[in-house]
Amino acid sequence: AGCASQTIRNPLQLYRHLLRLVRTLPPGARPYYSNYIRQAYNSHSDETDPDRVLRRPEAGREMTAAESAGCACKGIRACKICCAAKQLPLVAVSAASSLPQPDQPPLHFCIDCQAVRATPRHADGDDAEHWSAIPSSASGLAGIRVFRDFINPDEEAVLAAEIDKRPWAPSQSGRRKQDYGPKVNFKRRRLNTASFKGLPPYWSALLPRLLALPGLADFQPVELCNLDYQPELGAHIDPHIDDTWLWGDRLVTLNLCSDTSLTLSQSAGSTRISIPMPRRSVLVLSGPARYDWLHAVLPDDVTGRRLAVTLRELAPDWLETVDGRVLLKAGAAFDGVSVVELKSGGS
Repeated sequence: AGCASQTIRNPLQLYRHLLRLVRTLPPGARPYYSNYIRQAYNSHSDETDPDRVLRRPEAGREMTAAESAGCACKGIRACKICCAAKQLPLVAVSAASSLPQPDQPPLHFCIDCQAVRATPRHADGDDAEHWSAIPSSASGLAGIRVFRDFINPDEEAVLAAEIDKRPWAPSQSGRRKQDYGPKVNFKRRRLNTASFKGLPPYWSALLPRLLALPGLADFQPVELCNLDYQPELGAHIDPHIDDTWLWGDRLVTLNLCSDTSLTLSQSAGSTRISIPMPRRSVLVLSGPARYDWLHAVLPDDVTGRRLAVTLRELAPDWLETVDGRVLLKAGAAFDGVSVVELKSGGS
């Protein structure tokens, strides 16, 4: 409403207005958004950098099926569709440009070591750099676990087909989503449990396998969100920390269809950590990695279609509440209907 009531006449005025809005955000979020806005503004007159420019579709080229689906970007979010539709000459869409600029190469989470290292393992066996010193902010960082080959290729194909049988809703930054969970207004801290009918039926055979992974025996998911990333849309997700009012300690993601990476960063500082997410692997974020570090999927790390299945649990304060018990009971069933299906009259 505040933006709608004002007239923005030029890019500089918009830039200053957005920076004023940033000052109303929580302190931890301000550096990221301020940097994002500055990067976008500073690139406005530079038409020579193809990595930070999104142009309209080439003359005569038809839009792909994904492009014609539309977008749902809001605020500073952007994808290739809305940049083309609004005829924006330049948009710094890459989440990488909005991160604190590092003064050193990113660190790497090693799946074999289950720890943060200076470099990935070398194929030739020379791991001297792999074991070299890393910044104290990342040394011993707890809360990252990656499990390879949670499902096999045949199971992946069946699961992806089951997911695609359900309708998708456009989401921000070039993504599409299917959400099985309660309706939540995080800003006003309001919760409506009626929309959560349980996890989707295709997850019934996979949940016991998930709970058998180390550290997940007592995991009780009350939300499952499918996100579809397609590189031709510049799909990505900006650096953020998942809500802590409703959602609990463990964020569990099954990565399908292509390899990718999750990038951890801190709003103040230059350390970045790249976490490999191989195809068909499960990533669990918890503890410091979940609460103290922003996480993002950068556009350059989406090299093919990617499906991310993320499950969330309740924060401890909700477990003994009436709403919490309703959600836990529903989460034990597999009668789930996505939010987009409910809106379209599904049952």
